Amino acid sequence: MQENLSTSKPSLPNGREPTPAEAAAEAATTPEEAKEIERKAREHHAKKAKVSKKAEHKSSAFKAGESGVLTKEQVKRVVLVTDENDPLWDPKMRLPIPKTIIDDFEQGWWDPSMPLKLYPDGRISQGRTKWRAALKVGLDKLEIPFVVVDDGGDEILAMRRGVRLNEHVQHIDPMTRAESILRALSADVSEKEVAEDHGISVNDLHGYLLITDESKCPPSVQEMLREGTISFAAALELAKRADKMTAGQIKDAAEQMAKAAAGGVKVTAAQVKGAAGAADEKVATKKEIKQFLLDAQSDHFAGKYGEATTWALIVGLEVGLGTRSIAGAKQVLAHIAKGKFPKIDFKQYQDGKAEKADE
Repeated sequence: MQENLSTSKPSLPNGREPTPAEAAAEAATTPEEAKEIERKAREHHAKKAKVSKKAEHKSSAFKAGESGVLTKEQVKRVVLVTDENDPLWDPKMRLPIPKTIIDDFEQGWWDPSMPLKLYPDGRISQGRTKWRAALKVGLDKLEIPFVVVDDGGDEILAMRRGVRLNEHVQHIDPMTRAESILRALSADVSEKEVAEDHGISVNDLHGYLLITDESKCPPSVQEMLREGTISFAAALELAKRADKMTAGQIKDAAEQMAKAAAGGVKVTAAQVKGAAGAADEKVATKKEIKQFLLDAQSDHFAGKYGEATTWALIVGLEVGLGTRSIAGAKQVLAHIAKGKFPKIDFKQYQDGKAEKADE
């Protein structure tokens, strides 16, 4: 059951798009939190995400439209951008190289239908991960197909094109996507365009900005997002509660969520709140318990003992609601332990006219 991450889009007097800092602050729940997020966002932008639209590259190593197989001399002219201030730098540079690419290259095979795409100055436009793999395996072991493209000098357009390609051809983890969003906004691309490029809504974009704040989502949790051991929804829920927790508590809660997910348990927003030890949680009302029971009916726990666990939970909730006696519960639980599951009339919890019904 995924929590709705939507927030209302800010409306500015002059109709302009909000800055990244303003967008991040929109995800806050209090004025104090908004002010702090905006301050940290501005610091982050100043230090890490400053992109110049007018990067100057004076020499041309290749001719536009040129293609073929790279010669030893041409290989020396290829440039893998590692400067984060260059629009062609890609956050995926931080990710490990897929083993499948390494295996193919160790056999000396680079698919000619997927050539390395270069700009006239030698910088790689598409194929950075493959080039990194080629460097690791050894350039002399491969025949590297290439084609030279020319975007007319619009490097921001090139950056956006790269983002769209990443989103369509491979899985992008939430943290890498968040960094890509922050980078694009810092290059003065509008929120609407950035959201479209990343295949998300403008409202969800604000949530991605929140997890780039290390005071809300510590580096250890950001790393879990990269590895896929914790979901974006879980990390965002923790980030929203970070002002009530220490960095250590956030990490511990995230690790609890990661262990649950690894065990095949579907992590819900309620479980995240429980792991976070939310101070503002209140005792559930009967209406909330009934809804939890109905949710459990349609959303069973996964794993070897998931179905039995789900039914045991439902029986326990019935005891709490007063629709099943203790003695009746013990009898049913004994059957569940043997793989026999009860028949329950769930309609009684939908219309609020539940009556005691032991089995």
